[in-house]
Amino acid sequence: MIKREEIILKVGGPEALSMSSNTDAREALTGADTEGHLLTLGRRGLRLVPPPHVRAVMARAKQHVREGTRWTEDEKRNLWPAEERTRLKLLQTDPILKQRYPTRQEGLEFMDRVDYGRQYELIGLAYELTGAILDAWAEMTPGQDRDVAVILFGSVAKGLVKKPDDPDPSNIDLAVIGDFKDGERDILLNAIRPKRDEIGRKIRESVPHIESPESNPGNAGVFVQHTDKLEASAYGQARMYISSNAIAIHDPAGIWRGLETEALKELGRRMQAKEERRLAHASGGSR
Repeated sequence: MIKREEIILKVGGPEALSMSSNTDAREALTGADTEGHLLTLGRRGLRLVPPPHVRAVMARAKQHVREGTRWTEDEKRNLWPAEERTRLKLLQTDPILKQRYPTRQEGLEFMDRVDYGRQYELIGLAYELTGAILDAWAEMTPGQDRDVAVILFGSVAKGLVKKPDDPDPSNIDLAVIGDFKDGERDILLNAIRPKRDEIGRKIRESVPHIESPESNPGNAGVFVQHTDKLEASAYGQARMYISSNAIAIHDPAGIWRGLETEALKELGRRMQAKEERRLAHASGGSR
């Protein structure tokens, strides 16, 4: 049973304020439970842990209700930065969620299997795996000033984590992003394979029996990708991560932050252009 307060947030509504997207993943994700905030996707029947900006907006909205105050004109003007509006739209139209939960009823049925407390456990394992990734990378690049970014995305980032004993256990999804040379991707993946196997065993240890359509459920997935791939095809790969509520676990050099910012700007422009074409077509058709 969901015990936290659920808030339905609509794009463009006067319900939001700013929190940096660089907020620590543990604070940004696990903090949502204690503060009582959920992002409800009505068409999908799902309730997600919201991204940092949306959570900050919800907190401010609750404060206004609690104190009997109203949004100031300055607050209203700054509620929805263009990039955050785009991020929220991408979350709401995530094609993966649409494919998995095509109807509201299917989403509601899935929510009965969700355990937000389990999310915290898997976030801890994600940090453990990130430590192994960074150690391996440091050994591969001694004396070199070549940092990488590590982001968490997917079901754990969204808060859609199944109960510990679910026969189809949730996976951890990480992406390592940087300017990799030939062969470094395979070297890094081979170096962290034992830790990935260990994390997978920890995920599955509470599952009495596995019953899943996936070939490897309850695993620790790691994608190693060059920054160029995320920039290609109008930031198509970056869009997938943003739609999956991606948040940086490690990004001191701002690699993911820069890519995400540029992707949101470009995707926002494309969305706006598409909407303008739709309105122009509708206007022409009504004459």
